[in-house]
Amino acid sequence: GLGYGPGAAEDAVRAALAAGAPEETSQLIRRALQQLASRQGANR
Repeated sequence: GLGYGPGAAEDAVRAALAAGAPEETSQLIRRALQQLASRQGANR
């Protein structure tokens, strides 16, 4: 795993989709991971 809980990962994917669905799945995953990383950085 990447160290993110399923709930946090699902929330990030939903937020990325709400911001506009990209054409490629890889772009969606990249956006979700960026959001998770920024959240984790804010919690440090």
